Amino acid sequence: MVSNFYMATFKQGEQYLTAYFNPFGKMEAVSRNISTTALPLMLQKGLEDRRKNNWITETSELVNNNGTQYYITLENANTKTIYQSSGSEWTVYKSSEK
Repeated sequence: MVSNFYMATFKQGEQYLTAYFNPFGKMEAVSRNISTTALPLMLQKGLEDRRKNNWITETSELVNNNGTQYYITLENANTKTIYQSSGSEWTVYKSSEK
């Protein structure tokens, strides 16, 4: 269980998906890992400055009733920052020191 959601990971075709269910069994969201080249072009462009001195460790797409959100994790020797976007810009979702 993650944040009051149950997770189920499965393979559909050639890709792995994770579904998130509320405690009543209703599916709330589905996510998948994606390549940075699968991000919308404006989000790819928005990564250019953030990538300096950082490396990308994860990129994912989450689809729910509110639409599609993208998450990307950038790390360096000292910090780990997760960015979120549901439009054309990135915002910090979570940042932590290592």
